[in-house]
Amino acid sequence: MKSKIFVDKEGRWYYEGKEIIREEIVKEFLNALEYDEEGRYWICFGEEKEPIEVEDTVFLVREVEKTEESFIITLNDETKEYMDLETFWIDSRGVPYCLVKNKKFPARLGRTAFYQLAQHAYFDGENYIIEVGGKRYILNKS
Repeated sequence: MKSKIFVDKEGRWYYEGKEIIREEIVKEFLNALEYDEEGRYWICFGEEKEPIEVEDTVFLVREVEKTEESFIITLNDETKEYMDLETFWIDSRGVPYCLVKNKKFPARLGRTAFYQLAQHAYFDGENYIIEVGGKRYILNKS
């Protein structure tokens, strides 16, 4: 079944090929969003379940700010949350991701966000490392 709803890799939403420009509609879709174990996205309103086609991820990390104990990320839905570096990975294409929204959804780090994170990393001769909040995280490709 072909989806009527599509999200491009920059997080723009489309309905039947036309961009959805009303933010309140996108926010409603985000509030009803589900992601299953097979990597499929759904919008669920009550008993209705509509599949959506996603080019990469629905959520994008737009900004990374370092605090003393962790990193705070800003997502494309304008929400902020703590970044769980244990969920960070870099795929085989070199694209960085982490899990967001209580580890329910993957999010791609935008270029700016990745550079903001990377400026806190160092190379120990074998791995790229970030130390924050008394913990050491290895940032390698998965």
